[in-house]
Amino acid sequence: MDYIRELTQIEREIGKLEEKSFHDPSQLALISKRLTRLKIDALEKYPDANLNDPGLMDRILSLISTTRKHAAVLMKQADAGKGQAVSIQKK
Repeated sequence: MDYIRELTQIEREIGKLEEKSFHDPSQLALISKRLTRLKIDALEKYPDANLNDPGLMDRILSLISTTRKHAAVLMKQADAGKGQAVSIQKK
């Protein structure tokens, strides 16, 4: 599986949701499930992975975790605002 490509696609989907005036909690839940599956897949393959850069898997897992946290924030906001988009302040 191409983890970076899948993460990029998920980030695009999250970006499109953020552009809308309504965040669909069911879509965000599906994204969260995809991210969980992606992380599990990476962890299961990690012991057998023949990586040229041993730190690559750590960075991939970190990106997955960051994206999961972002999706969780959007889900919480969607639940609190009944799906209305809320602007997110980036640090």
